[in-house]
Formats: sequence, C-alpha cells, structure tokens
Amino acid sequence: MSISSPNRIITATDFKNIMRVGDTSQDTILGRVLPGALRALERYCNRKFCEYEEEAFSVYCNDTGSVSAATVTVTESTLTLVNTGGDNAGTNTLTLADAANDTLTELVAVIEALDGWTATISSSATGTASSTELTPAAAQSCIGSANAVTLGYRVDITEYFDGDGKTRLWPQYIPLISVTSLYDDTDRTFTDSNDALDDDDYALFDDYLQLVDNNTFNVDTKNIRLIYRGGYTPAQLDDDERSDLRLAAAQYVNYIMQQISTGPVQAQVDIDGMVQRPLFFGPIPAMVRALLEPYKRKVFF
Repeated sequence: MSISSPNRIITATDFKNIMRVGDTSQDTILGRVLPGALRALERYCNRKFCEYEEEAFSVYCNDTGSVSAATVTVTESTLTLVNTGGDNAGTNTLTLADAANDTLTELVAVIEALDGWTATISSSATGTASSTELTPAAAQSCIGSANAVTLGYRVDITEYFDGDGKTRLWPQYIPLISVTSLYDDTDRTFTDSNDALDDDDYALFDDYLQLVDNNTFNVDTKNIRLIYRGGYTPAQLDDDERSDLRLAAAQYVNYIMQQISTGPVQAQVDIDGMVQRPLFFGPIPAMVRALLEPYKRKVFF
C-alpha cells in the first residue's frame, strides 16, 4: 500500500508548533484536513513534492512495566528504538546496511527478537527490498499496539506518457533524482532492448527529462515508460531553503481549520442533490499563493 503523501512537508506536530497550538481538542479534524489540504497545494503547483514510498512495516513497544516513553527513529543509515521505563528499558540502534538487517524481512525479524518490541511487515511490502531504502523519520512515539508507527520505504515511480514527437518529459515527482529505465515502445511491451534509451540519450534537469542529439519521441499513445526516482528527500524538506514551503502549508491548513470552525461545511451539489466536492476552503489565499510561486511547475517545450 502506498503511503506516499505530501504530509512530509509538514506534520500535525509541525503545524501545531508553527501556529502555537497547545491543546489537543482539534487533533482529530486536523488529521483529516492535513492530507487533503496538502494535496490541494500539489495540484496548484502541478507537481508532487515528496519521494514516493510504500508501507514497509509497523513497529511498537509492547514492553511490560511502567513504560514512560518509547520511540522509533530512522536515519539514512540506522534505525533506533528507545524504551524508557519499561522492564527492558534501553536503546537499540540497528545499522541498516549490516548483513543481518539489510532487507526488510531480516530487519523485522531482528526487531521481533528484541525484548519489549514488536514489528510486522506490511502485506504489500517487498521483503527483499533493501533496508537502506527506509524513509528517514524523526523520533515517533510508539507505546503499545494502538500507537504503532508505520514506516515507509522509497521505491521507483513508473509513469507512462504519450509520445508527441517532441523532446521532453515532465514527470510528476520533482526534482528528478535518477532514472532506472526509459522506453519508447509503440508496441507497449517495454521489453525489447532496442526500444530502451541509454542514459547518454537524455539529460536530467530538476523538473524535466530532455532528449539529446536532436532526437524526438515517437508519436503514439502511452508508448513512453519512465521508471525513476524524484521528489524532495526528507533532508531536503528539512532544509531551511524549504521553510517557505512549510510556512505555505501551515498557513493553508490554518485557513481551512478556521473556515471549518466558523460554520457548517458548504458543498457543491448536482441536480440530484449529490455532493460533488467541498467548497469550504475556497480559493487558496493570496499569501499562500505567493509563498508557493517558486514551487509551481511551468511546463514548456
């Protein structure tokens, strides 16, 4: 199951810190508003902001005793489990590249073997995937099964394009990181090596792929298949250069929360009275649009 979402731009905790919200009375509605609001910003900017990821596994502390805190933290190289106050209190740091931990299946088995911890691999996860593809995540509380944390792992994105006789592709997930394969195949089997383009046949830019040497794509329908990595990494999202993006997200979510609090949600309905889409958030406010301007993807050929 995909857990890719723009929520990594700003979490509920980030929002509450920025807006100085100290209570938990609106946490439930905030959790429901956040994903849709941030996806609306992606649609406005005509792009996906974050790396694509799938569910890897869930983990939580099931220790007995007076557990006062339990967290899981993922970096590019380690996964750290901290148990405070339990019968098996302590810190376990697992190096993701170690032979005993270097696939998701192995990593889950190692966590399961630790006293006071439980891990369950996702039914959709590829168990042989490398543990080093786990998406880095700041410390998250995980005391008990009700608070299990689901970790994600980064995977390739597959997109299909209509060939248009031109020279550029505009993938959704940007900035572009790498290309695994690129085919231009009018038979749409994407298996013949003669239809595969080598990495010296194109150049990568932040938001598009450009054929070189005056080559063009064949004109056909869905004959282009691109498998790639793209989107901001967690480290890039945390960088100060993305502070305006985080602020835009916080302001827009706050705007929606205020609209909800002022009255019932309005909706557009069709002639049969069926709700088509909510209207409570209205247009994106001007200040938010101004903050998002550098992130809007402008397609040109």
